[in-house]
Amino acid sequence: MSNCSQETARLGWAIFRSLGDDATLIRINESLLAEGSGPVSDRTFRHYRRLARCGFGQYMPINELDMRMKLGDAG
Repeated sequence: MSNCSQETARLGWAIFRSLGDDATLIRINESLLAEGSGPVSDRTFRHYRRLARCGFGQYMPINELDMRMKLGDAG
């Protein structure tokens, strides 16, 4: 699956957060498609789970989170 746009990734993050423990890749992508957006990849979904584990409330791109973690500034 190709990379999604930052806009789609941010919208997917909002959906992920609203679903809470019920969030799955399938449910997120169904919601995105219903809103006229493309799907997110499994990699992006795993990134959402990582953001949540680190306690972030706002979306940030994968590379930004990687840098924060490398610098010890995550969560």
